[in-house]
Amino acid sequence: MIAPLIDNLWSFNSWITLGSFAMALICFTSAWVGEYNTYLILFCVLWMNVTSAVQDVAVDAYAISLLKPADLGKGSTLQVVGYKVGALFGGGILSWLSAYCSWEWLFTLWGSFYTVILIISSININNRTCLQNEATKATSLENQGIKGHQLCSSTSVTNDNTSGKLSPLQYIRTTITTVDFSWLMFCVMTYKLGEQGVVSMLPLYLIDQRVPQEQVGVIVGIFGQLFSIAGSTLGGWIVSLHYANRSWVIEVLIWTSYARLVPLLSLWLLSLTQFTKSGIAIIECFIQLSGGIITTATFTLMMQSSQDSLPGTKATHCAVLATSEVLGKLLMISLSGILVDITGYQHFFGLCFLLALSFLPVLKYGLAFARKKSS
Repeated sequence: MIAPLIDNLWSFNSWITLGSFAMALICFTSAWVGEYNTYLILFCVLWMNVTSAVQDVAVDAYAISLLKPADLGKGSTLQVVGYKVGALFGGGILSWLSAYCSWEWLFTLWGSFYTVILIISSININNRTCLQNEATKATSLENQGIKGHQLCSSTSVTNDNTSGKLSPLQYIRTTITTVDFSWLMFCVMTYKLGEQGVVSMLPLYLIDQRVPQEQVGVIVGIFGQLFSIAGSTLGGWIVSLHYANRSWVIEVLIWTSYARLVPLLSLWLLSLTQFTKSGIAIIECFIQLSGGIITTATFTLMMQSSQDSLPGTKATHCAVLATSEVLGKLLMISLSGILVDITGYQHFFGLCFLLALSFLPVLKYGLAFARKKSS
């Protein structure tokens, strides 16, 4: 809902700065409110989620406007890996600190972190503005026509909407009519269904198999996340080998999706035969490794599609695709527990394998379309 506003109002830099300021203010307010004022804390948490959503859309749109097509693989790698490292820090280190520090101190620490980010962001924006002004002055002395071209280019880095505000109907029409948008939206909704089902239920499966909770945390929370980060980094390197060519990115997705079937099938067979903790740990690591590669490649496709959208709609285009991805994951997470209660772990893992297998025809259709478009 906020994406059209980001496309039309202010620059992407301004939205990022505003988001950092708002998040710092909310964190400091939460520290002052205290942990016993439940309704005020919930109100602050609500605005934290709204602010983080604004930052997500603004950062994505800024990266899409700034990066060249050949750099999208590297950009998506930094985005995905940065998100996972941040989640590991926020979910792991802060949870560990909560055993030794009060919530007031943690909110103050987090607010200070956002304050530092705000200062760094403001300095970078000022430096970039000065450089752009100097370049504009130098260019105006040489050629007045080139000056106008460069001013338009510098504006496109922050906000590419030069055609004025669009109506909601125009936003919907321009987003849907982007080349292969419908296929990509279906792709991002389904590419993680099987994997997400396994990842969401594997910790409970280990606990039900009498594996101690601290060992489950090590297997899933540490080893799994490390392999996921390694997979995302490796995926970015592989995608960039052919300058993030669209057909190449889809080929990477196809071959990695084939590889992902091996640990998913192994987990299914292991659940039907004899449970081994070491086997489950290895399977979890390989699921996360292949999943990291697939995530980076998919985000590269999303950024490519958003770059092809009309000026002034890039933030909206990217937000629609990202929302579709979240809805697909949320649907599987919501249904996983119910399906396990009905069918049991063994049949559920088999279903997840079949869901991952059914994703391959979707990719092959997209590859054929991409090759036809490039020929």
